[in-house]
Amino acid sequence: MFKNKILLSSLEVNLFHKQSTADDVLQQMKDLTSLCKMPENRVNVQEEDYVAVKRIIIMSDACHVMHESQFPLELRLTSIATVTECFRTLRNLCADCLANQDSIRNNGTFAATRDIFVQLLVCNEGQDEGSGEHIREDLAETPAVNLAIRCAVQFLGNFVTANESNQELVWNELRPHFRTVLAGADLTAANYCCMLLLNMPSCRERILSDDSSRRLLDAVVLLVTRHEAEWGIFLLEKCVAEESFYSHTYPTLSAASKLAVLDLVSAQISSQDGSTESVVTDVPIECLRHVCEEFRNLCSCIIDSSSKRSVEPELMTRMLGVLCTATAQRGCYDALLDEPHLVACAVKLLQRVHAIETADDAKIAEERKTGDRKSADLDVRDDSAIYGFKRDLIRLLGNLCYRHRVNQDQ
Repeated sequence: MFKNKILLSSLEVNLFHKQSTADDVLQQMKDLTSLCKMPENRVNVQEEDYVAVKRIIIMSDACHVMHESQFPLELRLTSIATVTECFRTLRNLCADCLANQDSIRNNGTFAATRDIFVQLLVCNEGQDEGSGEHIREDLAETPAVNLAIRCAVQFLGNFVTANESNQELVWNELRPHFRTVLAGADLTAANYCCMLLLNMPSCRERILSDDSSRRLLDAVVLLVTRHEAEWGIFLLEKCVAEESFYSHTYPTLSAASKLAVLDLVSAQISSQDGSTESVVTDVPIECLRHVCEEFRNLCSCIIDSSSKRSVEPELMTRMLGVLCTATAQRGCYDALLDEPHLVACAVKLLQRVHAIETADDAKIAEERKTGDRKSADLDVRDDSAIYGFKRDLIRLLGNLCYRHRVNQDQ
């Protein structure tokens, strides 16, 4: 398929001991990457091509992990650039080609890429994984290393696509390292890692149910919250659609992460047309039942003045917004209309909020009369939050009572 003899002869004379030889191999890998962009070339790849690429990866790895005193920086950067091209070549070979995905798994090429990928992550941390000695600080977080990691994750993303055997292999071999990428400084690599996880549906249930794996989801939520990572949003949408998400995962999230998830759920519900012909919904009704149950519990805490449980106002407001949006989607979430005690809780909460607001108004009026200037400053308070919360409560009650006689009678 390409000039194997030139590549292999270069390997025989110690590939990266000379800058000129390294530059030649890098250029040939770039040519191979371009060839593999064309589907007709992907199906014609030969076993010796994999052997050449694998040996180049191994030789490059042996070069760049050495102490910086043994190899000049320029030569080591060239080796990393060559590894990057190897990842690009393998990424292209795996695109829409199950046969190539299987070959890379079975002929040892994946094992070589796994090792160099881990070494690149260690390199970015600036220390040797075995000895703890800081030997590569000149390479840590450099554009060359970051680019190599990005291309490695892209390759893995194509390697696992529609291939359950490869998904299982990557999950078992590299799962501990995903969180390193997700929490790293390179947001592009983190976003690609979300894409990789999205392409592994057979492992998604483990992210939601396994305590050690669930930390991956925490990192994804944080990435979405802080940076609105596109692939992170897509991955969260898939996770939220799993019925086990709310029962196993949601309760363990931080308040900030819960807010991000509720925003996403609200957006998903709003995107549906709400027609009775729409039988498939992005958010399962069981998920919304869990939201409804938590909302009722928080309502009880507010209504019961003796309750010692603290309530996060923003979280309460966001759950109310989700329920308003869902109950407005007729034909999709009609089961919510029959949720027990939801109408009664909403009515009591509205009464409680109104009573608190009335008491505050009376207090401010009295303080204004007595000339208490310090307290009178409360006169400039922002009522928009209270008004918005009351508005949404009324909206929820309106949705629950619309053409529903039982709820109207309550």
